Amino acid sequence: MLKGPTVRRTKRLLVLLLALAATLSLGTAATAGGRGELDQPRERLTERRTHEFLHAVEREDVAALTAMVTADVTLTHPITFSGNQEPDGAYVGRAQVAGYFQQVADTMGRIEFTGERISVVAGGETSIVEAKGDFLTADGRPYRNVYLFRLDWERGRIADVAEYGNPITYCQTFPVAPVCG
Repeated sequence: MLKGPTVRRTKRLLVLLLALAATLSLGTAATAGGRGELDQPRERLTERRTHEFLHAVEREDVAALTAMVTADVTLTHPITFSGNQEPDGAYVGRAQVAGYFQQVADTMGRIEFTGERISVVAGGETSIVEAKGDFLTADGRPYRNVYLFRLDWERGRIADVAEYGNPITYCQTFPVAPVCG
């Protein structure tokens, strides 16, 4: 179980990430030329593809997820269990990322995101997702984490994923995981 300074650092980092997500959300509306809604086709397309990504995760559709990524995709977990700045988890290439998605599908009995907020930035090249997870583990235990995903897009495919989740929530649900010991 994480205690003391590690918990405080993790809480501070989560607050900063949520503030960043809120700032990016406001920035998207401001840069849309005062029109309110995203009027640029590329931004709408990225938003639609981001929804498709979330739905494929919820369906645990590893084949669909694998088809959405570039051959040299990277997936990282920037929030660490150790407090270091280097990610604890890094997957490089389509095969490793597909393996990660399969591991998630095998670990969870149900995946459902709630309260999704999607912001599209950088002219449609990046999307930010803030969501709550209402998951059940494969053995039926609730797993309710908070998530922030940054998805970088190249030619309609995901080239980089940064998945931020609360490591305390993870370790409370999976205390025997190697990263929690």
